[in-house]
Amino acid sequence: MAPNDSSTALLHDIVVVGGRAAGIELVTILGDRLGKRRQARITLIEKSRTHLRKPLLHGSPPAA
Repeated sequence: MAPNDSSTALLHDIVVVGGRAAGIELVTILGDRLGKRRQARITLIEKSRTHLRKPLLHGSPPAA
């Protein structure tokens, strides 16, 4: 896609800085809702190339 393409000129640019759990979740939702419809370009800026998801490690153990 060319940088001066008229179809990309009207897109919003959304930049999310920080890709922890909330940043990754936000970028995923925005990509699904806006990116797929070509209403916005979504960019995630994160210094790490990987992310280890650790959901609920800090919470109470599950009931037996």
